[in-house]
Amino acid sequence: METVLQIPYQKKTQIEKLLEFMYGLNEKEVQLIFRLLYSDTKLNIEELAEEFKVSKALISKSLSELANKGLIEREKVSNEGRKGRPIYVYYVDREQLFKRISRDLEELVQASIAKLKEYIFKS
Repeated sequence: METVLQIPYQKKTQIEKLLEFMYGLNEKEVQLIFRLLYSDTKLNIEELAEEFKVSKALISKSLSELANKGLIEREKVSNEGRKGRPIYVYYVDREQLFKRISRDLEELVQASIAKLKEYIFKS
């Protein structure tokens, strides 16, 4: 899928770079969002750690940050009678993600315009 954005004066950027900028994400975190976005099923930490070839601790940290920023969803699933930590699965609610990014992008544009106006017209 094409993820390039065309902006004025022939400048281009990728949606991934925009998300990195807006939310302070790294490349792997953005890849996690897109992996969950295009998954047909909810995924757990073990599956994602294996796929990304990183530790479960690193994936867990990234997923927690993404969930706290409202970019992905986390759902507790049954422990099936096992003791220990609960098991979570992760997914993207497309509608929620679109609303979140759209709202934040509008706020970014408005704040940028206000700051630009202040900078250009300062006395």
